[in-house]
Amino acid sequence: MLNGQPQAQDVVGFDRQVRDRIAQGVSTFRGRRLRELDDLDVEALANLCAEGFKGFWALKMTKVLALYLSDTVPVLDGNVARAMGFRRDAFRQRSRGGDGVMRAREENIAQALIALRAALRENEATLKEMREVIVRDVPDLAEASEARLLDIILWTSQEDRVNSSRWVDVAPKPYAPADFTPVQIAPIGA
Repeated sequence: MLNGQPQAQDVVGFDRQVRDRIAQGVSTFRGRRLRELDDLDVEALANLCAEGFKGFWALKMTKVLALYLSDTVPVLDGNVARAMGFRRDAFRQRSRGGDGVMRAREENIAQALIALRAALRENEATLKEMREVIVRDVPDLAEASEARLLDIILWTSQEDRVNSSRWVDVAPKPYAPADFTPVQIAPIGA
């Protein structure tokens, strides 16, 4: 399950009620862009991103949600957490922010979404210009949502060597698009 390595007893909690709640959240935000959400919407989105169970928290949930809500949900991983001034695990558990205050992961997620929303609003022209330059080498990026573009910029701007040296001295490969077709989800019994 997206390399989360949950145990069978962890998945048991992901029952029909949880799946229906997530499907309802997906339908609530379908067709909406992160930049357009108000504060109440961001709070509801943060709660949706925080759904999950042991071994399947915000990182994996936002990976799945980003497939269905690419205009709304960025992938919230350790790189985004660091870019927001949090520890890498800030979206998985209670964490101390750059200001030294302990916060629940839902608060960290909401704070990150608010900051990302502000970045989208304040940097529209810059993001458009960057996309125009990047699509020359990666044509499929023309199809990426602005939330996904910002997400890519954030994680590619992080220093990889902080985590490991897996990218150091790796020869670049030619761009090859992946074949991917999303599948619509709906509440069970709908």
